[in-house]
Amino acid sequence: MTRLLLCLTAATLAACADDTTDTLLRTDDGATLVQLAPVSTDTLQLPISAPGRVGARDVVTLAFKVGGIVASVAVDAGDRVSRGTVLARLDTREIDALVDKARAALDKAQRDSARVARLYADSVATLAQWQDAATGTAVARADLAAAQVNQQYAVITAPDDGRVLHRWINPGAMISVGAPVLTVGGTARGVVFRAGLADRDAVRIRVGDRATVTFDALPDQRWSGRVTQRAASADPRSGTYGVEITLQDAAALPEDLVGTVTLWPQTTAGVRVIPVAALLEGDGDEATVYTVESDRARRHTVRLGPFVGTDRIVVAGLDSAATVVVRGAAYLTPGATVRIVP
Repeated sequence: MTRLLLCLTAATLAACADDTTDTLLRTDDGATLVQLAPVSTDTLQLPISAPGRVGARDVVTLAFKVGGIVASVAVDAGDRVSRGTVLARLDTREIDALVDKARAALDKAQRDSARVARLYADSVATLAQWQDAATGTAVARADLAAAQVNQQYAVITAPDDGRVLHRWINPGAMISVGAPVLTVGGTARGVVFRAGLADRDAVRIRVGDRATVTFDALPDQRWSGRVTQRAASADPRSGTYGVEITLQDAAALPEDLVGTVTLWPQTTAGVRVIPVAALLEGDGDEATVYTVESDRARRHTVRLGPFVGTDRIVVAGLDSAATVVVRGAAYLTPGATVRIVP
């Protein structure tokens, strides 16, 4: 929208200049007097800007595998944690009792199996009884392993070095299976800036392209980075393609801080550039320009790109036109007769 307003302002000034410098814009035969400017075809490095948010590349929400009473939560939001640090525990008295019960059941099954094996060797027990006893031992061993897993996951440890982003629960609360307890952002793989790009911009971006990020909250600073990931498909809700930029020296930035990224893709050849003064009737990212063919005005709808300097702009949709009307265009209609003046 800012780009469009600037373009329309320039076009309006150009039209006003026509009014103040030309008292008669038409010749006796009805032709409109116009001035032309060249359309250049350049090779440029065109930047792409997009809003987004900063955050840890690896974010995980931690939960208990089993439900129960929360015995302790050792950290708060904002705390730094190290890999393997205990972050939260359940009251494990019931879980410990289930482990003891499973262990006792395994001991009994093993004794029963040994006794039946001796009886089978003496032809007192049948083959089926011996096999059932062996199966009972295997089942008891599996029950003990499951109980020990639940006991292990009644404690939450930090999966990596990082920072606590959210604390969802307090000690003493009754919690269900899988309910969130803590959200942790890992720092091992760095901090990234995530943004969404329109399709026409996403196709120009490659992994490794240079980027700079700024934040309104930190106006005097900027962060450098590189594109490390670009989505292969569009987000079904926004229609944009996600891109991740890994930032340097950004570990201290708050999670979800809103900013703007400027991406610098590889140079683009064959870019069409015209004076801003040629633009008329802007609508969104589109505007109207006129060219002259055989002394007749031809109207074009062009799509606007970035500015080149302060008085030129990249456009698409001009075909092979060599010049555009920069003065007198406001008085033209498609097919109107024109006279070109220096």
